[in-house]
Amino acid sequence: KGDSDDGFLIVNFDDSREDEEIVPAIIVDKHRKRIVVAFRGSQSRNDWIVNLSCVQTREVNPMHLLKMKERQHQKQPSTSRGNTSGGVAMNKMIWKQPKTILLHTGFYHSIFGEKSRYGNLTKYQFIMKKTLEVLKEYPGYRLDVTGLSLGGALCQMFSLYAAAETNPIIKKPVTCYSFASPKIGALTYRRAVQALEESGNLRLLRVLNEHDFVSLYPRDPLSMCCISGLSTLSLILRQGLYYRKAGMEIKFLDGGGVGITHPKVRVVKTPQSPKTYVNFHVNLMKLSLITPLFCHNEKRYHPEK
Repeated sequence: KGDSDDGFLIVNFDDSREDEEIVPAIIVDKHRKRIVVAFRGSQSRNDWIVNLSCVQTREVNPMHLLKMKERQHQKQPSTSRGNTSGGVAMNKMIWKQPKTILLHTGFYHSIFGEKSRYGNLTKYQFIMKKTLEVLKEYPGYRLDVTGLSLGGALCQMFSLYAAAETNPIIKKPVTCYSFASPKIGALTYRRAVQALEESGNLRLLRVLNEHDFVSLYPRDPLSMCCISGLSTLSLILRQGLYYRKAGMEIKFLDGGGVGITHPKVRVVKTPQSPKTYVNFHVNLMKLSLITPLFCHNEKRYHPEK
């Protein structure tokens, strides 16, 4: 734990058991007034076991818990009501959310299935506890979550549940920057993310290179079948079970172009000139320019030519 001249302070990091468990870090960014939770990518054999544990698990939708709290809140007398949902904005999509969502087993259990060494807490509970302590120490700071590869998947998982937290100290939206990440959930997961996006609780950005096989993983075996009839039949009968991408996607294309997509917005591509590519790449690193990508009213974004 120490302060540096560039305004970054690492307040929590422990890789003493990096071969056995995920390795997160909590960082204070004093320039942008952000608390950053960062997850490391794959390095150990255990990390690859997590990656390959791609059978889906059905888990409680975090927004279903919000709905239950809100219903209990509405049954209370008006004089005793408080804001039960805390810092979470409720909208119609959240009310329509199912009780459960389908998630990648390995990624989910890496955060929720393993107990932390520091008390009888899951990894998520421990990281969130430490994050809340830092947010209390730095009032007014916002929460960013990021990671690469395996870390990119874990940061998406963490952000989904962090954005549904009711503690008002977590200022919304929670912002997630995921780099070269595999997919982490099925259609119910995508709809959960969209509900949080549209209600202003979450901003999710995925950044990847074209033809990066990691970002295509996991794939449904029948969808890759060379017999078109079986592939089509699988798509019809199993559409709710396919792994889906969620959030805004920025893809660096072969030839220097950039594609920007969202499940609800058509594909937007930039000109493929080297100058445009360089300018856009530089702008991407300026997080202040990334913000418009997540605005609910934004349909597309073109970099400056």
